[in-house]
Amino acid sequence: PLNESGLGFRTGAVWLRFQLHNPSGKRVQLVLEAGNNHVHEAKLYTLNSAGQVVRQNLSGNDIAFNQRDLMSVTVAFPIAIEAGETQQLYIKLRASRLMQVTPVLHLYSDFFNSESTSKLYTYSFYGFVLGMIIYNLLIAASVREPTFLAFAFFLVMWGLNLAGIDGFIYQIWPYQLLGSYSTLPFYIIAGICHTSVAIFT
Repeated sequence: PLNESGLGFRTGAVWLRFQLHNPSGKRVQLVLEAGNNHVHEAKLYTLNSAGQVVRQNLSGNDIAFNQRDLMSVTVAFPIAIEAGETQQLYIKLRASRLMQVTPVLHLYSDFFNSESTSKLYTYSFYGFVLGMIIYNLLIAASVREPTFLAFAFFLVMWGLNLAGIDGFIYQIWPYQLLGSYSTLPFYIIAGICHTSVAIFT
């Protein structure tokens, strides 16, 4: 039984098993969120009532953003369940960072409405950060004051650090060039970001 959502730093994988039943008279489209943006590997196995695997879905941060079943910053899977059907589901999750597992089931439309609103705020925020970076670089170039350059550097590292925390970085990370976004770049960026604060103190 999943008695706690925070499972600490773990090696190996965590498996979750649960059942879904559709008591309604129509087919239902759902989205299952794994509850952690930083899962390296996530596999969903859907079994029918006879115990046979009928579908496998793969997600996680080791997979390029545009190759995921759902292009979401969260690790999420589409699920379709027919009227009166019962499905057995297994999720395998592997992460080298802090493992937090709080799976949530959404209606397909609710998930994408929420995702659209979240994206609007996210893009606005990062657009503002980018504007601040460009503004400070322009001032640094015109007045030759190194403080503005230092502040622009801090903003770049701070923006990348936040993007790594909220999962936005998986949308912009060059998977073909650098491979998957592993734990190492996350901690390097976080370290540089927090060290760069010392410039102002």
